[in-house]
Amino acid sequence: MVRIFRNRFIPLETIDLTSDELLYRDEYYLITRWTPIKPRKDIASGISCVFLKNGWKISAFKDLNNLIAYWYCDIIDIEHDNDTDTYLLNDLLIDIRIMQDGKVEVIDLDELGTAFEQGLITKNQLLSSLKKSNELLSIVYKNDITAMVKDIILKHTGIGV
Repeated sequence: MVRIFRNRFIPLETIDLTSDELLYRDEYYLITRWTPIKPRKDIASGISCVFLKNGWKISAFKDLNNLIAYWYCDIIDIEHDNDTDTYLLNDLLIDIRIMQDGKVEVIDLDELGTAFEQGLITKNQLLSSLKKSNELLSIVYKNDITAMVKDIILKHTGIGV
């Protein structure tokens, strides 16, 4: 059985995501459907596509009417233990939110700085976060990344987002 954990540095915690429904997995993508860990009034569910080669987790956050409220992109490092079939998604703090009107917000740059200053992340993790964020933002500004993710999810799961 596949196990998935999310490791955060701020706040320092590891969360078991194994209860998320695994919809698809190959060497490039890990696609899951989920409900929020803590109940929320604005978000009822979501679907996420982890880009295993790029270090991005791009999620459609759905509201109570099952409509996409916004897209949320986590910048991550991914560790996979083949023996236990366990994924550890290390949150590298920078997040990118894409609103339905196309507005793009880069979030938590201050947390990245704080985590580095406090020794919670290494210089390599800091640089990795910046480089992966830049790569994703370059695509976001030139293409409709949300349409690309929708196509990937539909192709591999048959589910329209």
